[in-house]
Amino acid sequence: MRKKHVLWVASILLVLILAACGTASAPEPEEEPVQGGEDHPYKAGMIVSKETNDIGQRLLVYPSEEPVAWEDQSVEEWISKAQEENADISWYTVEGDHYDQLEVGQHVRMTIKPEQMESYPPIRFVIDLEVTPST
Repeated sequence: MRKKHVLWVASILLVLILAACGTASAPEPEEEPVQGGEDHPYKAGMIVSKETNDIGQRLLVYPSEEPVAWEDQSVEEWISKAQEENADISWYTVEGDHYDQLEVGQHVRMTIKPEQMESYPPIRFVIDLEVTPST
């Protein structure tokens, strides 16, 4: 009888040990989202306006790879032009370091957060930004 009791306890301990070993695994490292992927898409265009408001510092970017005459148009005219051409014009909020170095008329390429504030034009949030040559 004692032998059966010891065998039964040993079996239960073995099952518990095996169950615990099977569920313990090293945590998988979190992967950084790929820039330009679905998590952080790229946007590019020309800066047509800069302003600071209660949300922060932001740029109005018109999606164009070609040089356009930006000096003769107001913000309202750019927005109207974008609506007529079904262009994805947007406000992009940027940090102070980037904002101070940017000028209206420059072409930029930005990695942005997928979230945006629903307005027209939408307000998007820049993760990374680079000035690119206009073509």
